[in-house]
Amino acid sequence: EWTCSLHSGNCTYYLKLRENNVAFRVALDWAVSDTALVYGSISRGFKSGAFPVLAANIETQLDPVVQEEVLAYEIGTKWSVADSLQLNAAMYYYDYKDKQLFSNVPDPIFNVLERLVNIPESEVFGVEADATWVAGDMTTLRLGLSYTDSEVKEYSGFDEFGNSADFAGSPFQYTPELQANILVAQGFSISDSLEAWLFLDAQYSDEAQADLAGAPELAVDSYTVVGLRASLVSLNDTWTASLWSKNITNEYYWTSVDSETDTTFRFAGMPRTYGVEFEYKF
Repeated sequence: EWTCSLHSGNCTYYLKLRENNVAFRVALDWAVSDTALVYGSISRGFKSGAFPVLAANIETQLDPVVQEEVLAYEIGTKWSVADSLQLNAAMYYYDYKDKQLFSNVPDPIFNVLERLVNIPESEVFGVEADATWVAGDMTTLRLGLSYTDSEVKEYSGFDEFGNSADFAGSPFQYTPELQANILVAQGFSISDSLEAWLFLDAQYSDEAQADLAGAPELAVDSYTVVGLRASLVSLNDTWTASLWSKNITNEYYWTSVDSETDTTFRFAGMPRTYGVEFEYKF
């Protein structure tokens, strides 16, 4: 709704958004034994609609997004093996209606402008698992894996270059299929009052896209980041001295990509960093 003043020439654009919903969650746990648990849940949740706050060029940029609805199903298990191995696994399915994602609206001056839009139908299927193995007092190994398959089921709009497109079958932005992490901790006894510890950690992220259309210039490549820490620890728990390095291989990677008119730019992750820490408890 537009209102304009004949004297000043100023116009105001009015919009209203009225929403209501009913959310719920039902969950069941089954203790199969003293060391094993199986669970399942069904829930429905909402993310409220919103009006964009921006300096708009055309009125369609100011259109609100309605609330996002998700119907979520999850089953999983937690299992302890011989007090030294902990296994956790979960499988889930999310059925979205009107999911809020960034897309584009056409503009007569800038070609396209980015804004939040509602995706009528979309879904996510995923599996997560992690394991922790404690091999004695001085050795610990942790491993985590996740697989995510996201898909737009129904949505037509505009790509980054102003072309109309049907995005059915596209994955969500910044949603890699595979992610993994590992942590290895190994301790060494130095004396009756001192221990040394080495920590190695690594994170892997699969390739992803910054847009729904899958433009090659808006791809986020896969990457692996490795960290290392060496610590001396007093057994009376009063002080700890550490040397550490993050991204020790100096991997070049970027975490996001964006474009403006004829320019594409990437935001790089942190390069190799290192430092010294000393902690003392009074």
